[in-house]
Amino acid sequence: MLFRSRFSNSQAGIVSGEQATAPVPKSPAMPPRDTPQQDQTATGTATTDALTVPVFYKQNAFFLKASINGGPTLDFCIDTGSADISLSEEVVQSLKQSSLIQPSDFTGTKTYVLANGTEIVSPILNLRSLTVGGVTVQNLTASVSSRNSDLLIGLSFFKKFKGWRLNNQQNVLVLDR
Repeated sequence: MLFRSRFSNSQAGIVSGEQATAPVPKSPAMPPRDTPQQDQTATGTATTDALTVPVFYKQNAFFLKASINGGPTLDFCIDTGSADISLSEEVVQSLKQSSLIQPSDFTGTKTYVLANGTEIVSPILNLRSLTVGGVTVQNLTASVSSRNSDLLIGLSFFKKFKGWRLNNQQNVLVLDR
């Protein structure tokens, strides 16, 4: 489901440990870098300039793994047509039951326009943190969508970075800091 917001979010920063495993793929359009510092873990590759995050292909879309507020890792569909992150009712209920989402995280409602032009009003909440590939981004807007819908990672996440690109050959998302 594609969403487009009628208004924009406030900006917040990227925090906490960038982590890595494999070398950052070199893009032919990018000039060679001085030897950047790298950290090693199993989630992605981080340098001072970029972070690569593994992605996988299913249901004719690219997905990545992410964790909300330190909770379990979940599969998110990469949807650059979505203004915000979108969570299904089931995931929200599960996060509430495990105290990873508090009542104070809910901030009201927001009107979204779907790709087909239909307007929907959705509850919105502030995600205190979303960890993707070892990088944690704080204070992201998320909407609550209908039951059994895919989790979407949208522009409220991608706008926190200078740029991003999908490398289809290496199945990675590259996030430029």
